[in-house]
Amino acid sequence: MKNKRKIIFFTLIFIFFCTISFLMPLTGDDWGNYLIGINNDFYHRILQSIDMYFSWEGRLVSRILIYNLTCHKFLFNIILSLLITLSIYISGNLIKVKNKNLIYLMMFLAFLLLENTIFTQSILWVAGSITYMFPTLLTFIYLYIYFKYITKNTNYKWYIYLILGLFSLAMTMFVENIAIAFVFLNLLLNIFEYVKTKKINKLLLCNLILSSLGLLLMLVSPGSAQRAQTDKDVYSSGSFLFKMIIGYVRFINYTFIRNYYLVLIISIVNLLIIGKRNRENLIFRVINYISIFLAIIYMLNNFDINVLSILINHKNIFVIIFWSLYFVLCVYLLIKKYMKNEKLLKYLLFITVGLSANLVMIVVPIWGGRTTLFTTIFLTLAYLYIFDDLVPEKIKSKLNKGLFLVIPVICFVYLTLYYNVYRFNIFQENSIREQLENKVNNEIVIYTLPKKITWGLIPEDDYHIQTYKKYYKIDEDIKLVFKNTKWKYNIIFFREVL
Repeated sequence: MKNKRKIIFFTLIFIFFCTISFLMPLTGDDWGNYLIGINNDFYHRILQSIDMYFSWEGRLVSRILIYNLTCHKFLFNIILSLLITLSIYISGNLIKVKNKNLIYLMMFLAFLLLENTIFTQSILWVAGSITYMFPTLLTFIYLYIYFKYITKNTNYKWYIYLILGLFSLAMTMFVENIAIAFVFLNLLLNIFEYVKTKKINKLLLCNLILSSLGLLLMLVSPGSAQRAQTDKDVYSSGSFLFKMIIGYVRFINYTFIRNYYLVLIISIVNLLIIGKRNRENLIFRVINYISIFLAIIYMLNNFDINVLSILINHKNIFVIIFWSLYFVLCVYLLIKKYMKNEKLLKYLLFITVGLSANLVMIVVPIWGGRTTLFTTIFLTLAYLYIFDDLVPEKIKSKLNKGLFLVIPVICFVYLTLYYNVYRFNIFQENSIREQLENKVNNEIVIYTLPKKITWGLIPEDDYHIQTYKKYYKIDEDIKLVFKNTKWKYNIIFFREVL
């Protein structure tokens, strides 16, 4: 892209994410976080965050940001949009690539085609976005600094140590699995630099020490211990082997089965590596053709076109065995192709760091779409680099033109959908206000919408019902009665109730 077109392109990306963020109301935990933020000044929000460190969680940095940005959502909308736009730009400039335009477009598409729960929990939900999306995208910035500055210098000013040291400390107090991945990243960068230069990079060593300290402070916090006790379930009472098996099943589900866009890219890369048709590689090709077929099935199911759901049931032993073989095959083909190529280390850096965030979750009972965001984004980026390396330029040129046609259509669908979510929320708030004014009986009708559209917009459990009532100033003794609304194609909202 020429400079002018590039500026327009990234400006449009920023406007797109900014628009859907402004259209999206607060959901779920955001109601309680908003009330704490709006009823306290900055100093007392910090005190509240410290109190949470001792009573509920060790995620001090994300908690401070949540309390301060939820009650100033316009700031959150701008910051999130800037971070996503910047990360897409950085993706094409981290390492040397053949076609930057392709990386820009396909990374933008990667955000648009995130699995439903990842998208709704890590982009549309303020608390989920700050906890998971922010550190993921900040890691992009850190890697950019590493490749463009740290590796090209040997002497650093004192303030560089201070800035990157504090950054590394803060990065490991957002959420546990990404914190571990960030420490692992720093460890790998230290090893790479020592192997390359035969010297210890003091800046990277400082970052490793401070990031390890931040991780330790989060893990040993009284709040983390309290939360771990609260999260206990049947899973936590089983044997270690039982935990590992259940955790591995979830790892396969959240890493591969759900991420159809990622699997499509990986499978195409694998087929490109396999190359010519011959008997020796027949089984490899078959596995990747099946994986593409399964990815398409999940994509259709994700869009509420339910077909052959049994083939993507993550609890099916044959499904788990297939994706385990697929995982091993991916590693084998990558190493085989790039064994004697210096690019292998860079590709493995993104892949291993990305996988680490999901691998550590194997021993954790609580999974969700948002917990796999870091892994999904980093694996996607790694395989887009490999895709760019293997695909001929003529094909990439045609693919770019195709993406310029497809992406605007997807953006239009999203904008239409979340404009209708905005309309629905206005309708909901007006309805609540009118019912509170009339007070015909001791109940309020709350209208619902399809769950896949948003995450947590309608309260379900006791805690969220309580904070929902406080947020909308509904008396505690008033009963909430839920009624469905009509949505055409799960996109366009009609005021008629079902």
